Amino acid sequence: MPILTIPGHYDGHGVTLDESVALPKDTPVLVTVLPSPGEGLDSFQRLSSAALAASYDEDEVEYTANDIKEK
Repeated sequence: MPILTIPGHYDGHGVTLDESVALPKDTPVLVTVLPSPGEGLDSFQRLSSAALAASYDEDEVEYTANDIKEK
């Protein structure tokens, strides 16, 4: 079986899949708990901005579409 990503939610009692999928008994699964919508978004954006800023030097060369060459 291929690896699948299936959305779901915790209903207070157990994890419920939001899409119907036929899984054989004892199929191993991995559950990743995501933050609630909006929760932690500020810190994620700050981290992303810092990482992006660190990726470029202050005197980084600016490339234009004319600089791109196709093989």
